[in-house]
Amino acid sequence: MAQQQLVVDELIGDARRTTGLERFDSDSFREGLEIFVADVNRSQPPQTAIERLRGAVVGALAGRLKTTAYLEQRPELLQRPIERPVFVFGIPRTGTTLLSNLLAADPALRSLPYWEAQEPLPPPGEEGTVEPRRQRTGEALNISNTLMPYFPLMHEMTIDHIHEDIGLMVQDFASGFFTTLTHLPRWSDYLRDNDQTPGY
Repeated sequence: MAQQQLVVDELIGDARRTTGLERFDSDSFREGLEIFVADVNRSQPPQTAIERLRGAVVGALAGRLKTTAYLEQRPELLQRPIERPVFVFGIPRTGTTLLSNLLAADPALRSLPYWEAQEPLPPPGEEGTVEPRRQRTGEALNISNTLMPYFPLMHEMTIDHIHEDIGLMVQDFASGFFTTLTHLPRWSDYLRDNDQTPGY
């Protein structure tokens, strides 16, 4: 049986069919997606990994489609001023999570909880409540902790734990998330060297 390959336009089509949405706000994600797909196909991971990666990519693209539609329906959100944002930058395992959580302890600051990083937008019918998203995040976290029982020892996460923007940047294919799923050396090089301004 031939190794299954990922195809960029098929992944985009799957995301459009899944959401019923067509329009991306821009194509800034396209270069990263193409490099990612080429690296996956070159490295030929096991079929189970291919399916997991396909689901992650379609989920990221679907998230971008939903974000575009959400903001088109609520243009006033883009007019809200963001005054004096605080960014925490650093390479992995250097204390950025600790610093983010220390800053989040200040009640005057608004930080990103894990559940919101996983589902930043309320699905239709869930506007005005966050509990369904928190519950889904908790269920997914339980599965993850069961499959990777040692991961919480390295990087503990809870539903309300303050989280980095890895889940948001994935919509622009400017996120280290995909490197947690399989070994992708060329994608990792691209991620390190690429200008991530469009993602922000």
